Amino acid sequence: MDLSGVWEANMSGMQWAEYSFAPNVPPMTPWGKEKIPGREALLRAQAVDKSTDYVNPTTGKDVGCLPPGVPRIYSQPFLFEIVQTPGRVVELFEFDHHMRQIFTDGRQHPKDPDLTWMGDSIGWYEGDTLVVDTIGLNDKTWIDRGGSSAF
Repeated sequence: MDLSGVWEANMSGMQWAEYSFAPNVPPMTPWGKEKIPGREALLRAQAVDKSTDYVNPTTGKDVGCLPPGVPRIYSQPFLFEIVQTPGRVVELFEFDHHMRQIFTDGRQHPKDPDLTWMGDSIGWYEGDTLVVDTIGLNDKTWIDRGGSSAF
């Protein structure tokens, strides 16, 4: 299976502040559930039209400069390109020119990965499905812009 090509999230009919994976929010780990109560007010504040969101502010007075991270980058209303080569899948995001690498060459994750916005990703195919295991994500990203959940 070759996923190479230009892709776009289906955001038809949604307002900028509503971009969300809801109602299909992935299940949370116990650790993730523990993080939500402290961020609920912040998340609600970010899910409105006048947002000072540190990734995509909408106030016009603020400048977003931090990456959206994984999985939130997939809910941005911009194209991204997948380039698949033997041993690696590279995702090139139009949004702020971010890149994610998914290694498919059989390597293992590092024992002590640096924590980053995109994490360390390894992948493999199960039939026609690319399965990706990612570790080493920092705790600064949200799952989506709609404020449905946070790490």
